[in-house]
Amino acid sequence: MQKKQKLILLALSLILFITCIVALGLGAYHIPAGDILSMLMQKLHLSTAPDQDSMQTNVLFEIRMPRLLLGLLVGAALGISGAAIQGIFRNPLAEPGLIGISSGASLFAVLIIAFETFLLTSLSAWIGYYILALGAFVGAGLTAFWYIVLPVKMVAPM
Repeated sequence: MQKKQKLILLALSLILFITCIVALGLGAYHIPAGDILSMLMQKLHLSTAPDQDSMQTNVLFEIRMPRLLLGLLVGAALGISGAAIQGIFRNPLAEPGLIGISSGASLFAVLIIAFETFLLTSLSAWIGYYILALGAFVGAGLTAFWYIVLPVKMVAPM
């Protein structure tokens, strides 16, 4: 890696770290950045400082930290999947609508909304509000699968 790339990666990592600390501190219950760093060091067993306020600890590790980590993971997954689609098509403007993945997800979401009360009542009672997201995920997956398998079947010799 070149020196310029290393410097850019270091700067972006530092910006991400600072943003995470700020995000952990903001909210209805304000937690100062120094307390956040202190609690993180205690949790990692890198500090022998006295325990912080239990309310701050609970808010940080039970509410804000899981949300932050989930946001980071989802953002990374979206970035990787976008880069994969752009790499597959060798097009920097490629997006999921190019092969209909977004349309497949939308179609299944609309089908769930339209037919949930008639066909999927027991599944809806079991899964609850997540049935719409599950339907969209299944629709996107089937569309991508169809896009991959169908051209192979059409090209294969008989």
